[in-house]
Amino acid sequence: MVDWRSPKVQEICLFVFGQSLVLMLGVYCWEFALTLPDVELALISKKLRFRWILVPYLFARYAMFGNLLFLTVYLNVVPAENINCAVMGQFFSVYGTMMIACASTNLLIRTVTIWTAHKLIFYFLIAASVGQWVMTFFAGFGDGPSAQSSSAGGCHFDPGPLSMFYYYTVGFDFTILVLTMVYGQGIIYFAITFVVNVPILILASLRLNTTMTVIANIPAATISVICSSRFVTTLLHYQTQQPKKAVNNFTSYRVNEVFEEETEDYSSNAHALTTNICVSGGISTIPPDSEGNVANARSISDTSRVQAV
Repeated sequence: MVDWRSPKVQEICLFVFGQSLVLMLGVYCWEFALTLPDVELALISKKLRFRWILVPYLFARYAMFGNLLFLTVYLNVVPAENINCAVMGQFFSVYGTMMIACASTNLLIRTVTIWTAHKLIFYFLIAASVGQWVMTFFAGFGDGPSAQSSSAGGCHFDPGPLSMFYYYTVGFDFTILVLTMVYGQGIIYFAITFVVNVPILILASLRLNTTMTVIANIPAATISVICSSRFVTTLLHYQTQQPKKAVNNFTSYRVNEVFEEETEDYSSNAHALTTNICVSGGISTIPPDSEGNVANARSISDTSRVQAV
């Protein structure tokens, strides 16, 4: 059985953690560059109007980028004996919790929108989101997430205060996942965000060693931000390309779906009727031919016109 407390195993875990930071930084930089024209450049060129739903989107993107860059440089450049554990622990906890909270808020936007008509569920989701941000404040800025220097020359993190935040986040993400599954919209983003946060809870509960306690935090936060950001950009593109249909889909009333189907049936036959307005002020109705096409107005004799009285 592996002794997770042995110095050799902890050294291997620390190496894997450092390499995972470099990997996540590379993946996120690539994702950041690919999605830059979707929102940031569109806002600068005024092709996209700024809306409040972009606040958690933008904050999560740049906080994630700054967090990855800081931790990668700090842990790979600064010698271990010169690392300020208190500063790194506070930075890690504040930005880590806020990024995950922003990712949950990005996913919540869609769920809140489709449940707007159901006031009980709507206000429940809003209250749950406020509760998550309150826990984010206490978990990030409280006294619990501090890190102390260990006897081995590294930093020892206490995962206890952050565990409750992650338990709440997983439960909150699961709730909006279930509520969104009812309408089957964007399920893949919700499912991935929920799944990647589960290992954080498992490792924090096992308390194998200091590195293993936090080794899944950065990958989970990175994937959560990427998925939630993709979800927001997909939603923006959908609204831009199909604004009228998007408005109808932003409701929890099932009657709209039936209404849309009936409207499509009527609109498909709309070409079968047309009205020819005569210069003299009369109105004549031109019936369709055997193939369902409207005949040319010039081929209809004046005797077939029904003059308006």
